[in-house]
Amino acid sequence: MSGFCQISPAGLCVYSNEQTSSITGYSSEEMLGMGWVKAIHPEDRHRVVAKWKKCNANRDTLGTSFRLLRKDGEVVWVIGQIAPFLAEDHRVLGYIATLSDVTGRKKAEKALQLSAERFSKAFNASPSMMAIYRLADDRFVDANNSLLEAAGYSRAEFVGRTVTDLPFWVEEKTRNSITGLLQGKEAVHNLEGRFLTKTGEVRIGLVSAEVIELNSEPCMFVAINDITEQKRAEAAIEVERRRLFTVLHNLPANIALVEQDYSVRFANNYFCESFGESSGKYCYEALYGRKTPCEACRIDKIFQERVSCKWEQVHNGRPYQLYGYPIHDIDGTPLALTMSIDISELKQLKEEMLRLDRLNLIGEMAAGIGHEIRNPMTTVRGFLQFLGAKKACAGYKDFFDLMIEELDRANAIITEYLSLAKNKNIELKEQNLNFIVKSLFPIIQADAMLADKYVALVLGDIPALPLDEKEIRQLILNLARNGLEAMVPGGTLTIRTYNDADKVVLEVQDKGQGIAPDALKKLGTPFFTTKDKGTGLGLAVCYSIATRHKAKIEVKTDSGGSIFVVQFQRKSPVAPQMN
Repeated sequence: MSGFCQISPAGLCVYSNEQTSSITGYSSEEMLGMGWVKAIHPEDRHRVVAKWKKCNANRDTLGTSFRLLRKDGEVVWVIGQIAPFLAEDHRVLGYIATLSDVTGRKKAEKALQLSAERFSKAFNASPSMMAIYRLADDRFVDANNSLLEAAGYSRAEFVGRTVTDLPFWVEEKTRNSITGLLQGKEAVHNLEGRFLTKTGEVRIGLVSAEVIELNSEPCMFVAINDITEQKRAEAAIEVERRRLFTVLHNLPANIALVEQDYSVRFANNYFCESFGESSGKYCYEALYGRKTPCEACRIDKIFQERVSCKWEQVHNGRPYQLYGYPIHDIDGTPLALTMSIDISELKQLKEEMLRLDRLNLIGEMAAGIGHEIRNPMTTVRGFLQFLGAKKACAGYKDFFDLMIEELDRANAIITEYLSLAKNKNIELKEQNLNFIVKSLFPIIQADAMLADKYVALVLGDIPALPLDEKEIRQLILNLARNGLEAMVPGGTLTIRTYNDADKVVLEVQDKGQGIAPDALKKLGTPFFTTKDKGTGLGLAVCYSIATRHKAKIEVKTDSGGSIFVVQFQRKSPVAPQMN
């Protein structure tokens, strides 16, 4: 029920019902004689009175909303209508007014307006791209600033167009997936999709969507978080990760990432080639086949003290240099990065360098004093020969011959000394190693026959090499005579040549008892010999000759004999020469 009151031509209330009292807070008695504009809120009073005067002049009914100031000071919203009732001569006899309290509706409208304003501000200020389009015709009805800026459209170019007219979604299936989920009453959260800017750039976004009511029409609200740069960064990180793992996989070292429980998280190709597939294994299991962790494990020290370690270890008879470093995975998990390098060749190289240093030192000494010693020796030898020929000294001829023999022996040793010289001049000529071996065969065979031994030649098709024939002859003779001396009667010495990849190989194999490990380490050291009458310079000379020819000597030995392997580097691939 609405408030009702009757107003005199002078604007005074002459009657009001209870509902009017309820709305204004004034009783019916208080309302009698009260001016009808008194209860109007001062801020609305001028507007309402002006409208009333205009309506009154035209004898029209006034209908408007305004605020009333109740007796208790509370403000209420009302919709009021004031209609004049007229005499036959159109004189105003009074007014009939009705009031309807619409405060609740006004509050709701205000709240809705505030909500709409907040939504609009949030919508346009959001860094996420947002759009709204009607489901009925798939037409965009709004888009926020972030979307327009990212897509490169003006509001006029975007709003009002359909999703089919506007080339926004790169893949129609993205839009269809969103629509399908929403039709199934499901909200869409972080669906990855690609959208197209006005310039044709394809960008990637995480799409969320849900159905909303806008002006009583079902619409789709879409929010897109642009992750294009994130995707590019992830792709760049992935490229770097792959590059890093490619480097790790191809490094000539055994690299592994070990967790605190000793499990191997990662092992590179070199590690797997050396120790087998390690995925899902513990490091002590992969390396040593153990079932329990090693005692005094360096991995424990790396994790407990967070310090790097360096140590040497022998595995399967081969020495390794190991390094361990504390690191953290991307998720913060502590790890130990271990790297081991096979240093067998390095140790051999160091030993070879030490041996060469000794050879060079002796060679330099020989080069410096060889001629100075030879000159007086030649003089002494000449006088001994002269005296030995005189009749007066005939009784001492045996002594003279013995002294000359010893001088010749000393001269031979000096000659071998000079062969050790580092800077000795050599004359390299293209020639086939097989020809040199064949030319020496009669001499070697004669030595063998005198000792009841045999020589076998197994010569392959090999290319010519730059060689100093005199030096190579000496090398072959020294190796062959050493081999013959190492065998008992009836043994066979085999001289072999063949190609091995980019190398030409000379092998001298005997059937002796092999070389003891202690002696093997000292081979080639000047003055080291296992022979009763040896000088210890024969193998030293061989190593020096090999060094001057940029060749390498390796020794294989066991209880069945020894093989001296001399590897000559080929200059370039050359067709084999037939013998």
